[in-house]
Amino acid sequence: MGSAQRGRRSWAAVAVVAVLAGGLGYAGADAADLVPGVLTTRPRPTPAPPFPVAPGASAAPVTGDVLAPVSTDAPVPDAEALGAVLAPLLADPALGASVGASVVDGLTGEPLFRSDAETPREPASVAKLLTTSAALS
Repeated sequence: MGSAQRGRRSWAAVAVVAVLAGGLGYAGADAADLVPGVLTTRPRPTPAPPFPVAPGASAAPVTGDVLAPVSTDAPVPDAEALGAVLAPLLADPALGASVGASVVDGLTGEPLFRSDAETPREPASVAKLLTTSAALS
């Protein structure tokens, strides 16, 4: 057997030992939950409880209109009273310098309150709007 062949066998043996040591090391780390894998020594976590549902809420899927149409005999909103409540809230410095609002009568479409509503702005998160709509229904 030549020295070249012995050298190849030595490198092959070193490679096999390295692979085995690496595999055993990874298996040990996996068992200790230090790395991802199929082995584990810790108990499985208990599943999270289901999301709470408000009393009277329906888990049925929403179909059709989310909000009921406004009744024609609904009370007419008072624009002055609405402005008296909203104006101080919109003036709060915590809201920042660029605040606008627009409240529209749901039945007639007439504006009831406007505060810098003509200034274009990026809307708030659409998800917030959908969540609010779902909560109001």
